[in-house]
Amino acid sequence: MLKNEQLYHRMGRKDVSLEDFTRDVGSLPLWTSDGRHGFWWAALLYLGAFGNEPMKKLEREFQSLGVWNPSGREEKAFEREIGCFSDAYGHWGDTQGGVFGEVYEVIEGLKTFAQE
Repeated sequence: MLKNEQLYHRMGRKDVSLEDFTRDVGSLPLWTSDGRHGFWWAALLYLGAFGNEPMKKLEREFQSLGVWNPSGREEKAFEREIGCFSDAYGHWGDTQGGVFGEVYEVIEGLKTFAQE
C-alpha cells in the first residue's frame, strides 16, 4: 500500500510539475534529518523524476525543501554536487529525461504477481 498513491501514479505518467512535486513532498521526514541526507534523498528523487529540468530550477526546489543553501558557495557548486548522483541512474540509460517513468513501468508490470 502506498502512502500517496496519486502522486506515485502522476510521477510515473510524468503528469506532475516540478513545483507541484516539491509542494507534495515538502512535508516528508526525509528532509528533516541532517542536511546531507536530505540532499541525497532530494537528488535521487528529483533526478529520477525531473532529470531534464534546468539546474537552476532544481536548485530553487532544493532551497525550498531546505536541503541546499547556496550562500558562501562558488558558482556551479550545486551542479557539481548533484552530478555525483547521476550515476545512480546510469544503468537505465539516458538520465536526462528522468528515469522514474521507466522504473514505474517495471514496478507496475510486477503487480501481475501481487496477491489480491
